[in-house]
Amino acid sequence: MNPSAPKTNPTATVESLDHEGHGVARYEGKTIFIDGGLPFETITFSSYRKKPSFENAQAITIHNDSFMRVKPKCPHFGVCGGCSMQHMEFGAQVAAKQRILEDQFTPYWQGQRRIDAARHLWSSLGLSLTRPTLSPLCGKKRTSLSWLS
Repeated sequence: MNPSAPKTNPTATVESLDHEGHGVARYEGKTIFIDGGLPFETITFSSYRKKPSFENAQAITIHNDSFMRVKPKCPHFGVCGGCSMQHMEFGAQVAAKQRILEDQFTPYWQGQRRIDAARHLWSSLGLSLTRPTLSPLCGKKRTSLSWLS
């Protein structure tokens, strides 16, 4: 390898989303969490945090947009960090958040067994795991909850 050759940024395809809305890709045996990446996108990225088994990265170039990608409605998207999934179509956001919720309650099961286990857990708590209800306020003011001690 020529040390004077310009370094090129790597490219990977996003496979899924993590619980914070980062795109999850694999590159050279590592898991790469790409800010703003969506499933099915091929992205050239630049890593800003490197660990032995994973990296955090920012997207440099998105070579093909996911069918889920939309233009964020907030002009501050990507700057303030408040709405990490606003670049994703609203129905896809809800589906991703539903999967994240199910995964939090059933980390050890796979496929239909995972979903059945989540439903059993919720029913044992007197709750029901149903399809999410879409808000009529889609894209309007978002709120957050902070615990005060």
